[in-house]
Amino acid sequence: MKRYIIIRKRTQTGYLALFFTLLFITMLALQGCEPEVVTTLQLPDEEPKLALTAILDTENNEHIVFLYRSTSYGQAYNVSPEVTNGVITISDGNTTVVLSHVQGPKYRFRDADLPIVPGGIYELTAEAPGIAEKIYASCTIPLTFNPEVNLVSKEIQEGTYETLWLLNTRFRNTSTDDAWYRITGEIIMIPYLKGDTLPPESYPLWIAGSHRGLLHVPGGNNQWQDIPLRYNHHSLWDMVYDSLVPVELVIRSYRTDQDYYTFHYPFVVSGYWGGDDNPFAEPTIIHTNVKNGYGIMTGIIGRKTQIPL
Repeated sequence: MKRYIIIRKRTQTGYLALFFTLLFITMLALQGCEPEVVTTLQLPDEEPKLALTAILDTENNEHIVFLYRSTSYGQAYNVSPEVTNGVITISDGNTTVVLSHVQGPKYRFRDADLPIVPGGIYELTAEAPGIAEKIYASCTIPLTFNPEVNLVSKEIQEGTYETLWLLNTRFRNTSTDDAWYRITGEIIMIPYLKGDTLPPESYPLWIAGSHRGLLHVPGGNNQWQDIPLRYNHHSLWDMVYDSLVPVELVIRSYRTDQDYYTFHYPFVVSGYWGGDDNPFAEPTIIHTNVKNGYGIMTGIIGRKTQIPL
């Protein structure tokens, strides 16, 4: 009995050894062969739809709406996405205006025709020849916004070829409901060249941190939000000006809505493909609140805070 069991075990071991030997030989043989694989992928053509970007800002007297058309994969390089013959209307429930075409995909209307006011509700329609479906969108402008912005600390790090400015600011707004915000910053500098004082120039600041200036603050959360700002002054500027003297920090804060936040998040925070140029990241599905089409219509109310440096 013991002899039978030993023979059985040896037989299984022999089969396994033979199997792995053949597998190894097959893999070696395949390494020398690199067959060309050609795959034909048939992508269906989609009926073109309209796509728009309409961000209504209470601080502007002139409002711009961009209108495009979608294209299928096969038409991407043969058909211009810009819609130059569209008809766009916008209404606040009492007054309706038809936007004027400026150039390319740009259409506009002015506050004199239809003012954009806090708390206002606006509805938009757009259509164009060759596009079967008219699109519809609407938004509500945030009602109130009284932000507090402070400069907490300022640090300058001198390097061999550049100077790094570290400007740590913080932001707070009292809101009883969920709120969404967008923060941007710039630094105002006065150039000097050959003893002459030149007009001030504005340089955009980079917002560090995971949010990168897009904030979602739950209702009732009135705590300060850290907004770290960064600016790199490269020595290349010294070849243009004798010196650049920073005089003012300008923070622009906007109260937006959830549609604005969701639409811009992939671009501002994650990068277009969802991972800061990561080639292995999953493609991002862009949010839309446009019926029968694509894009975004939203309203913002902004405030500017100027801090002397």
